[in-house]
Amino acid sequence: LKDMIDKNARQGITTRIFAHSHGAIIARVALGVLKKECTKEEWKNVCEHVDILSLGCTLHDWPHELKVTQYNHETDGVSSLTNKLSRLFHPRKQKDQSPLHSSVTIPAWTRSLSHNLYGYVTHFPDFFIAAYTDEEGKLDSKGLAQFTSESIAQGHYSDNVHRTLLRKMLEREDRVFFEELLTAAELGKIGAFQIPYKPAIRALGLDPDADTPQ
Repeated sequence: LKDMIDKNARQGITTRIFAHSHGAIIARVALGVLKKECTKEEWKNVCEHVDILSLGCTLHDWPHELKVTQYNHETDGVSSLTNKLSRLFHPRKQKDQSPLHSSVTIPAWTRSLSHNLYGYVTHFPDFFIAAYTDEEGKLDSKGLAQFTSESIAQGHYSDNVHRTLLRKMLEREDRVFFEELLTAAELGKIGAFQIPYKPAIRALGLDPDADTPQ
């Protein structure tokens, strides 16, 4: 794992670790062992070039210096159980929560898929939107657009995931989101990814068939 992280880091690539259910526990243990085996400089390099996404398993004892995002369905019994057990066995770490650790919880459309990996992957766009929505329900559209353009450029998720997110934002007719995203496209920040141009222009309140673009 360390060799892979080092190799990617030399190429300016962040190693992204996706871990579902028990896989998150395995990843946590593996990274804990790695931390013990690394020098301070080696561990610093690991932390600067690793991004962890945990699905359906809430833990409170990830290494403090790592960037960790935990996605959970609110009806996921396994995630709820790991959350309670981790709180029980690591109460001090829970109180000293790292600013690099975040958790996002959304409803699952069916209880049967609440812990299923397919259910989590299908819901990625909903998790993205929830992550940029505050407690009062206000969406940081500009922040979400910047996240989206970076994700597209870096290939963090599949094109299908990004297209699904764009469809959801079109349904919201979110002008700020598409202003930011179209600007990124004009600057060449999202490569060859195709934004649905006409629907996006309509989301801005403009006529995509107008002779003179506004």
